Amino acid sequence: MELNETQKKRLRTRAHDLKPVVMVGQHGLKPTVLEEISGALDYH
Repeated sequence: MELNETQKKRLRTRAHDLKPVVMVGQHGLKPTVLEEISGALDYH
């Protein structure tokens, strides 16, 4: 699904104040990152 610029702007605005639970670094999705994501989803 492709978003138009108005939709992207609206989503950026809504997400601006959110605090990241897990951040993906320059090495991408490593097994440890996937474990953290899984744990964060289980917690929420």
